Amino acid sequence: MINEIIQFGAVPWLALVMAVSFAIYGMNKKRSNLGPVTALAMETGLFFPLAVGGLVFMHFTGSTTFEITQPSELLLAISTGTITIIPLLLFAYGASRVQLTTIGLFQFIAPSLKFGIGVYLYGEAFPPSKMITFALIWIALFIYIFHLFSSRKSPNS
Repeated sequence: MINEIIQFGAVPWLALVMAVSFAIYGMNKKRSNLGPVTALAMETGLFFPLAVGGLVFMHFTGSTTFEITQPSELLLAISTGTITIIPLLLFAYGASRVQLTTIGLFQFIAPSLKFGIGVYLYGEAFPPSKMITFALIWIALFIYIFHLFSSRKSPNS
C-alpha cells in the first residue's frame, strides 16, 4: 500500500473506505442470526425506498438516461432484479458456510482475473510500480495461506 501511495501521491481514501465498509458489512452479515434469504430481504427492503426515491427524483429532474419504449425493454428491466439476486443469494448461502478469512481470500480472485484479462488480452499498461504492488499483495497472500496451513494441528495430535 505504501508503494501505491507513493506512486499515486496521496492516500486513496475512497478505496480504503470501501474496503473497510465491505469488511464491516461482511463481519456483521457473518455474525447475524438471520438466514441468507431473510437477511437479503431485509437489506433490499431497507434500500428499496431510497432507490425508488432516487428514481422518482431523477425522473422529475430529467436526469434519467434511459427510457423504456418497447415491451422487450420492460422485460429486460424487470429481469435485472432476478439476475442480480441470484448471485447475491448464492454468495449469502456460501458465506454462511465458510470462514470469513476464506471469503476474504476468494475476494482476490476476481480482481486478479480482471487484471490478467486487462494486461494480457487487452494490452493495458502494466508499469513497474503496479507490478511491485501486485507482487507484494500475492506474496502477502501466500505467506498468510502458508501460515494458515502450517498452524493447523494434525488430526492425530
